[in-house]
Amino acid sequence: MPHINLKINLIDKREIFQMKAKYNPETRLAQVQRTLRQAFPTRFQVDPNHIYKCGRKAWCFIDNASRKSIKVERVKTREIKEDGKTRTETVPVKEAVPVGESHIVHTDEPVDGAMKNTLDFLIEEKFWKSLIAKQKLPLSTILILLAGGMGLLTIIVLVLKLAFNFQLGI
Repeated sequence: MPHINLKINLIDKREIFQMKAKYNPETRLAQVQRTLRQAFPTRFQVDPNHIYKCGRKAWCFIDNASRKSIKVERVKTREIKEDGKTRTETVPVKEAVPVGESHIVHTDEPVDGAMKNTLDFLIEEKFWKSLIAKQKLPLSTILILLAGGMGLLTIIVLVLKLAFNFQLGI
């Protein structure tokens, strides 16, 4: 399935950063490569219901603390008086709402480290290939290390002893 170009508004507490991402609808992951030299791209979980489309452009809001997309709703607060007590309630509305009455989008939670590692490294194919390559040594490398460690003369003497029952005075 082809990737979709997606504009991301990354919300980090009270700041918003705009980025370009490639969204994969099968895995529901958006990946952002911030610099050309970044080995592993930064990934975010995006719910398809949280993607807004305006013409040919698609964009969404993402909370940096949870690395997940968020739905932005316009809400209106109203005061309800019951038995002499006053409480406020937020209700989603479809009409225009002044900015001061909008819903707070950001969270003050710390960044979720487990989700960050899961999205950035644990699903990356290059990461697992590098771990496997680190564990396996090819035969040619093993032979070179043995020859360097034992010494070439010792290997030749060993082969001569086994093949011809040849004795050297070494």
